[in-house]
Amino acid sequence: MRVGWRSYVKYAWGKDELHPKSKKGADWFGLGLTLIDALDTLYIMDLTDEFKVRQHYPIAFKLAWLGRFSMRITLS
Repeated sequence: MRVGWRSYVKYAWGKDELHPKSKKGADWFGLGLTLIDALDTLYIMDLTDEFKVRQHYPIAFKLAWLGRFSMRITLS
């Protein structure tokens, strides 16, 4: 996870996805979907330094625990 995350940050930061062969990012919706999708995994894997990187992205993230193993991510 750490290698994939670092590649995303280096080559496709803010893009929806990373194309690893070309080392380029691409957008579907322009929201940084990989960033949004990876947050729960980074948190669960205790990759705190990588998780904190989200603070430098222009969308504000709010995490809400829904239950024992469930989390909701709200964009504002």
